[in-house]
Amino acid sequence: MFTAIMDKQQEQGCMNVEELFFYYTDAIMIIRQQQDKRTITRINRAFTNVSGFSSEQLVGRNLADLSSLYPCELWELIDRLCSSITDNQFTVNAERKLTVYENKPIYAELYVTRINQSEGMKYTVTLHDRTEYKWIERADKKSILSSAIFTSTGLMKSLRYYHAEPPFDRSRLSLLNRREMLAQEDYDRVRGFMLSLRDSQESGQITFALQILEHKFQTTILAKPFYHVDGCFKCYAVLVLSMIPMHGSKYKVAIEKKSLSDNTELIETSPEGIGNFSAQEADPAYKLRLLMLENNVSVTQLAERTQISLTTISNIRNGKIRKPQRLTAHLIATELGVSPEEIWGD
Repeated sequence: MFTAIMDKQQEQGCMNVEELFFYYTDAIMIIRQQQDKRTITRINRAFTNVSGFSSEQLVGRNLADLSSLYPCELWELIDRLCSSITDNQFTVNAERKLTVYENKPIYAELYVTRINQSEGMKYTVTLHDRTEYKWIERADKKSILSSAIFTSTGLMKSLRYYHAEPPFDRSRLSLLNRREMLAQEDYDRVRGFMLSLRDSQESGQITFALQILEHKFQTTILAKPFYHVDGCFKCYAVLVLSMIPMHGSKYKVAIEKKSLSDNTELIETSPEGIGNFSAQEADPAYKLRLLMLENNVSVTQLAERTQISLTTISNIRNGKIRKPQRLTAHLIATELGVSPEEIWGD
């Protein structure tokens, strides 16, 4: 941690904040205090990525003036944290939702440390954007199996289990790229789905074959993209909703939990509604939607292939028609590779 290393350097009498500054990916601001005036002397590139403010905008400015120059909640919180430091407590922190550049909201975690040097007093401010972690934390842990964050390069971090931990080596899993965790037959479909979320800036749910080492699972996830303040893509946060070992028919093992929503196009961007899961068997409309997902068939394509009207297919898929006529049910089920009874019962 940045402040811990500085403390060690200080003990050895060789602390050089400017030199250490370049070696950290954490978002850091350096503030110098002279009498009652706090002046920003340096920020690193990571601080710009998180806050949206550049060195040209901040360096040389008094902290007290920033609220009028660049109105946002960040400056008031930093100033308050600096003021709360005492001789007995050199480091303080806060965690809260606040606004940064152009009043864009983030869930921030700040650490402020006072450093007493011969040339005067300085503060280091470390700023973390925890927005994606907070989104995961708000989910009902009773209804999700695990969560993870995937960076823009595809690497997984922050893997957490909320029930029994699968018998996989966590260190091996952390080294896998997301491409290595997708069954080959589903890779293009899942990649296209994730890119569509990234473009739309919305969350979405998908079911696919997950490959973990030599094991394969029929898996349903809720994923949401997150971005830096400047709009550049940052990461995906993923909630694993169900994960069933695949043995034979992927349909027979896929129905275990009811979907987050009866319509996968209408999933909320917040995970607060996840607690509505049920272990009871899913209704026919959900079974049909899942089969369509597994076979990568849209409503329009299914209507064209079965010669059933688009309106009828939509009404069956959305549950407005609970059980279609025998011929309609037979045509739909045959096209999806199952019997009508597997969807609508006897």
